[in-house]
Amino acid sequence: MFVKKTIVTALSLGFVFAAHADDASDLKDLKEIVAKQQAQLETLNKQVKEQDTSNKEAVAQYVKTEVDNQMKAQKSLLSLGKHISSLKIGGDLRLRYQRENDFSENGSKAVSANQHSRDRFRQRLRIGMEWTSKDENWTVGTRLVTGGADGRSTNDTFGDESGMQAYEHGDIRLDMAYARMNFSTKEDDFYSALTLGQQKNLFLSSFIFNDGDLTPIGVTYQYNIFTGGNADMKIEERQSWFNTFGVYTVDHRASGRETNDIIVAQAQTGYRGELGVIALGIAHYNDGVRDTNLDGDKVDSTDIKDQDYGYNIVDAYGEFKVWEDGADSIKLLGHVGYNLSASDDSTQTGVTEAAGMEFGEGLAYYGAIEGKFSDFKASYGWAHVEADSLPIFMIDSDFAHGATNYQGHVIKLGYNITKNLEIGGTALLAKTIEDNTSQIGSRDLYQLDMVWKF
Repeated sequence: MFVKKTIVTALSLGFVFAAHADDASDLKDLKEIVAKQQAQLETLNKQVKEQDTSNKEAVAQYVKTEVDNQMKAQKSLLSLGKHISSLKIGGDLRLRYQRENDFSENGSKAVSANQHSRDRFRQRLRIGMEWTSKDENWTVGTRLVTGGADGRSTNDTFGDESGMQAYEHGDIRLDMAYARMNFSTKEDDFYSALTLGQQKNLFLSSFIFNDGDLTPIGVTYQYNIFTGGNADMKIEERQSWFNTFGVYTVDHRASGRETNDIIVAQAQTGYRGELGVIALGIAHYNDGVRDTNLDGDKVDSTDIKDQDYGYNIVDAYGEFKVWEDGADSIKLLGHVGYNLSASDDSTQTGVTEAAGMEFGEGLAYYGAIEGKFSDFKASYGWAHVEADSLPIFMIDSDFAHGATNYQGHVIKLGYNITKNLEIGGTALLAKTIEDNTSQIGSRDLYQLDMVWKF
């Protein structure tokens, strides 16, 4: 019995060992098959991916081609002439809160109309376009602005047009329309250009001497000889000897054929270097300016109202960097001018000698320090504008309400909330240089602005 069990056990173990031997051989073969199949699957998967990518590229190219064909077939709502290489459109919107305080000589508030404290809201919208033909070297530009006919203001005061109309609409006026011919290219070491029409002021000036809203109408020629910088820089930023000449119509006289228009001829020359810029200028206004009444105040004094009153103004302008660190900087600015034609016999203010004013005061100057730090900017300046130093229709309309025979402080603060959104405040604190009984003794103006550029 024992032998029998032993034989059965031995046979069973033999079968088990034989079965395991066969399984090991089959497992090896199976692994080889699986490996081959895995390699085939990977090859097929790669082929599928390559085919899918190829299909996607083909579809994308097909779609692009169809879109391009449709765009070419579709008529554009805005098209430029074939000779126009570029069109630039831009502008800004300014919302302003303004407070004005006018005081009489004794410090009390003046009581007459338009000579008191008041608060008002104003807005300014400017939209400009400029077409350039590089092949023919000319540019045509135009700009539309809010405001009335006054050349020194583009403000639209809320509710002032009709007096009793609620939520009334403001005006849009043509502010600039000009053509500029360029006689030089970027590759030249000089700049030569002729601008015709109503254009921005191309002469270096402080805002006191020339209101920032003025856009003279006439002809300007510029000739700069470059001494530094590169061709990609703006013309007005490159180091150069520069010269600017202009002739403009100030006011048209329609009272008769022998009445001449009021014309101004100007010239300025100077140098712009690494540390700053300095310029010398002269301006001649022909006789008749005295009677233009462009300041809105009719001259009542019979001994001077019929006299011709010309201007011959010489001036010097300069601005210099005191400190600079990247975009941050501090600079000094100065502007001084004198009217060689200021007369001891009359004054443009309409004030008589009986009112207590000396005639023939022809000096004007403005000095300021300006700083920019990161997104902040600030400046402080002092303005001095004698009675007959500058034409009353040219000077800044905010300082002393645009009158002469005033001096005072100019304080400005600004902060860039974003690259194209700015908040700013201005305080203009003016008093009469020579006290008299015809002018308001103290005229203060405070402004708070929000400006969006687009």
